[in-house]
Amino acid sequence: MSDLIGEIDSNLFGGLNSFTQPSSSSNNASADFNADDDDSSTSSNQSAADLSGDYESLMQAWKNEVASPSLLPMDEDVVTTIILLLKNQESLTSRLASSVSSPTTALQLNLYRIELDRTKYVLADYLRTRIRKIERNVMWYLRAYPDGYDYQPNPDFDQHDAESPKEIKTMYMSDKELKFARGYEKLYEKHMYTTVLQHLPETVLDDQPGLDFNLRKLDDARQNMIDGPKEGGYVLGRCLRNGVEWQGEGDWEDYKKGNMILAIFGDVKPMVVNGDIELCP
Repeated sequence: MSDLIGEIDSNLFGGLNSFTQPSSSSNNASADFNADDDDSSTSSNQSAADLSGDYESLMQAWKNEVASPSLLPMDEDVVTTIILLLKNQESLTSRLASSVSSPTTALQLNLYRIELDRTKYVLADYLRTRIRKIERNVMWYLRAYPDGYDYQPNPDFDQHDAESPKEIKTMYMSDKELKFARGYEKLYEKHMYTTVLQHLPETVLDDQPGLDFNLRKLDDARQNMIDGPKEGGYVLGRCLRNGVEWQGEGDWEDYKKGNMILAIFGDVKPMVVNGDIELCP
């Protein structure tokens, strides 16, 4: 049974060892699985080591995204790794299911599949939440992050160090999300022009060009027609590190690891982005 537990990675999604105990009746089943080739076993063990940390990162990103009113940075490597390893684990469980001969082993395998389904739900909900936010303020996000990245000055920039970047680049939209956003914006603009904008006059105040507005432009900055995400609401968060500092409505506060805070999202967003605070949905 210990070989089988290692094969299907029982510690991957919360530890299935707590649900089952080794039994002599399952030794024959584990012997069957030992006949698999070494490459498959090595791949499975490597997946277990990689996915344990990536799964925790995905869970934290999911909770933050669900609780935040605006789009947060995306770790595309974690998402890609989770997708690839889920496919690998599903293939593995399907292969093992055809050889299961013990009720105990079958139960353990079913519990493992439940954990896989839970992980797929978290991943899908995380990506759906991000898409909903992009749809809600698509024009604002495309103007704030035209290539999907946010660029901020690097406080540690050293002009004498060739490897020191002048700016810190943070991904807010992946290539696929950026492609979706651009396509959605075109559909949105076409819909607004057909239903509303084509019925409006092209310009007003023809005798005052300096104050002229083109009413058929959704992205005219003078009209402030593009709404951004609302970051003035309160969120509940938990400090993940000691010495987290932020400035809200009062004086500077110093929080310790594990403390809960209730604050305006815009005030704590930098700490959420750098991992000092985790939001609670």
